[in-house]
Amino acid sequence: MGPAFVIAALGGIESLLSATVADELTGTRHDSNQELMGQGLANLVVPFAGGFAVTGALARTAANVRSGACTPISSLVHAVALCLFVMVGAPLVSHIPMASLAAVLMGVALRMGDWHHFVQAWTSSRADFGVMMTAFALTVVFDLTLGVSAGLFLAGVLFLKRMESLTVIKRLTPGNDPEFSGGNTIRGKEVPPGVMLFRFDGPLFFAAADKLEAALRVDLTGMKTVVFRMRQVPLLDATGLRALERAWEELHRQGARLLLTAVQPQPMKLMVESGLAERIGLENFCGDLDQALRRAASASSKEPRPMARTDSDGGETPAHETGFGPSR
Repeated sequence: MGPAFVIAALGGIESLLSATVADELTGTRHDSNQELMGQGLANLVVPFAGGFAVTGALARTAANVRSGACTPISSLVHAVALCLFVMVGAPLVSHIPMASLAAVLMGVALRMGDWHHFVQAWTSSRADFGVMMTAFALTVVFDLTLGVSAGLFLAGVLFLKRMESLTVIKRLTPGNDPEFSGGNTIRGKEVPPGVMLFRFDGPLFFAAADKLEAALRVDLTGMKTVVFRMRQVPLLDATGLRALERAWEELHRQGARLLLTAVQPQPMKLMVESGLAERIGLENFCGDLDQALRRAASASSKEPRPMARTDSDGGETPAHETGFGPSR
């Protein structure tokens, strides 16, 4: 079953690549779902006629379009012509030198290659250029299967690196707040004593989850409330969820309350389904930063203060000697 899945995946990739090349040549847009469904149905039926799995071919697609093909009828004409060549003209075709056929393929490849994209990739993004050249070199030296597989892998790694670089988790202060007005900015507002705020920007996923732990490596002594502003977090995965859970556990251990503001639908859904929202307390989810500051101030004002104890002789014992205040 393993080789069958590999063939199906690579067949789908090459078919979509052929469709993309045709789009570049004709200025149209293909339907990827329709393309894959058609190819899948064809590959399911053709084995009953003694055939094997096939896919769209880059060279023949480009040659077809360059020759003026505009409708799916061109594919039927191509299939009939190829069938006639195999059944009737095979003895004649066998006398055509391979060098001539190679020249035809090289000409098609040169015509279908958008060489200006190489210069554009070099000037815009050296990382993208490196991925493209790696896939190009592997395809030329080895085959399309290896080139496409390596290109997809490198593009995925590059994408994860870029997404990780977009995620920012740091302490929120009026000086570093990118927002200047509204209920989610800290500018021009008073932060109650014992409250620390953090801003989250970007997806919180496995490649960026360690940034939360690094941001919380600050002195939280005396902090009664910690606020996470999460309105700029569009995505939360299982690793990011676990990082949030560890942060809540550490704050809970230190006696601090955690408030989360403006949580987007996907992260909120994941926290509710996992039970983390219930552990944190739904009352600790706030609509905006103003609501979180009001809740933090209200909670601080309700905390009991240590009272001095009156001695039998009428004097007062300091709070730290009663066991309720901080020791010297």
